[in-house]
Amino acid sequence: MRNSRAFTLIELLVVVVIIALLAAMVILVVGPFQRKAQMVQATANMKQLATGFLNYTGSHDGELPPLGEAQPQWGPAAEEMKEAWYNSVTVLAGGRSLSSFQVHDEFYNKNNLLFIPSAKYPKDKNAKPYFAVSMNEKLYPKAAKSGPTGDAPVSVRRQSMLLDSKTVVFFESGLPGEKPLPGQHAYFGKASGWAPDIAARYNATESTSATDRGNDKTLILFGDGHVDSLPAKAVIAPGGGAYFPQVDPTAASAGSVVWTLDPDTNPNGN
Repeated sequence: MRNSRAFTLIELLVVVVIIALLAAMVILVVGPFQRKAQMVQATANMKQLATGFLNYTGSHDGELPPLGEAQPQWGPAAEEMKEAWYNSVTVLAGGRSLSSFQVHDEFYNKNNLLFIPSAKYPKDKNAKPYFAVSMNEKLYPKAAKSGPTGDAPVSVRRQSMLLDSKTVVFFESGLPGEKPLPGQHAYFGKASGWAPDIAARYNATESTSATDRGNDKTLILFGDGHVDSLPAKAVIAPGGGAYFPQVDPTAASAGSVVWTLDPDTNPNGN
């Protein structure tokens, strides 16, 4: 009986080990496919947002939508800024305005145009809206970012982008609790921001080292309406800000994107 019981225990341990190995193999196999599926969905949402952006500028003589508040509130506070991008562009893209979300959980649902499947949204979803997609605030002069109703007092037009195919309009931004890329500040989930707010959620490597994380990809919507995925190291400088010169193939350190209307402007001092 002792031998039988010992054999049964060994059998059980072997089964447990086999299950653990199989689970590990499944994770290794499924993980990359899951990230790929998440990126496909996020890209589709970003392209839909591009449609709304082009519709907005097309019907406003090229004028860009106002940024609105960087961290808007729910309900009436959001409704007051009707023209802010999160109320206007989203509707023109076939989605919903921020002000229409009475049930906050719906804002963090896959049916919401601004939902990014791979983003790690905070558990406290009722405090304020957290954005995993933000608009580039460097396209606007500081004095023109938003008025009391979300209307920019100084108009900024698509035609002012000197290199629209490389100019960032919308990008994937980080949420509180997500690990910033090397050199960046903590994330706040704002509706507007720039280089230090970029989040790269699609791993090009399983490594978590600072050097390798620069290869992780992020999604960007450009001024001409196209969407592309780029490695983080092509978008932000090692210090966490923007490259300057922004796009200069002769420079030792230059990125692949432009944050300002004029690519010769230094975004880090704007």
